[in-house]
Amino acid sequence: MQSSEIQNLEAKIEIARYYEDPYGFAAFYELLFGRELPKHAFGWIEKIYKAMWDKKGIVIEAHRGSTKTTTVTVAHTAFQIGHNPWDSTIFIQASDESAEKKAQEVAGLIKDNPGFRQVFPWVKPDESVSWASRGYEVLSEMHKVPDDSPVGFSYQPLKY
Repeated sequence: MQSSEIQNLEAKIEIARYYEDPYGFAAFYELLFGRELPKHAFGWIEKIYKAMWDKKGIVIEAHRGSTKTTTVTVAHTAFQIGHNPWDSTIFIQASDESAEKKAQEVAGLIKDNPGFRQVFPWVKPDESVSWASRGYEVLSEMHKVPDDSPVGFSYQPLKY
């Protein structure tokens, strides 16, 4: 890997890590899958963040095969868990089996994807609590600081 490629990779990791917005997600997507986020999918993500910032709900409709499930249900959920490991996530799908499958895909990214680990090295599966059909829990060395604090988060790496 050449120096410029390393710098580009490091820049994408930093963007994904520090920006919980469409651009941070686009960098994260590329690190996860090794390809750019499709332009139409970037539009979905922009709408999702606008709805989040406006504290509104949103429905994304798209044709079969448009990458909607991979982008929104799987990758964006993993991105949100990385940024907010103390929050809960629920999958609402057409069937229990479909919801469980999507949860397993997200869990697989968290556990095994090198891109996820590069961006969020402090978020790991907590198999001692739950990591299977009972649900998926993560542990994080990042600690949420009370909202009235001027500091948002603290991070202490694991000592091996």
